[in-house]
Amino acid sequence: MRILREQYGIELEMAYNHYALAMTGLFDSEKNLSRLANALIEIDRLCQKGRNSSPKMTVMQHESNYSVSQAVKFPYKVVCISEAIGKVSAEYIWAYPPGIPYIVPGEKISEAVLTEIRYAEEKGAQIISDYSDAQLTIAIIK
Repeated sequence: MRILREQYGIELEMAYNHYALAMTGLFDSEKNLSRLANALIEIDRLCQKGRNSSPKMTVMQHESNYSVSQAVKFPYKVVCISEAIGKVSAEYIWAYPPGIPYIVPGEKISEAVLTEIRYAEEKGAQIISDYSDAQLTIAIIK
């Protein structure tokens, strides 16, 4: 949002960590729409410099102890990620891009899934979770 405002003179309606909302209207000119499109293309190009391609996704079968709907009803606690192996996740953890969960509530946390999460992070993906800082901690069912 700040880059668009300061470098391109474009104001967004709303923005947060993983999304931005730009509103257009009936009276926006083709010139202004092109300016927005070109700014977004340039910002995307700058963000990709020095980054490897999107991390690979490995299809993994996880052991599920509970369905997601059951798991989200249990109390949880946040622990160091290295202490979570063998425990049951209380949260979703995914990498963006691509945005596909590595683990969902109710699944048993394995060393393999933690390795995949670390790999995605090394390749430049942002690790996102519901309750914790998924790079250091993870929410598990008590």
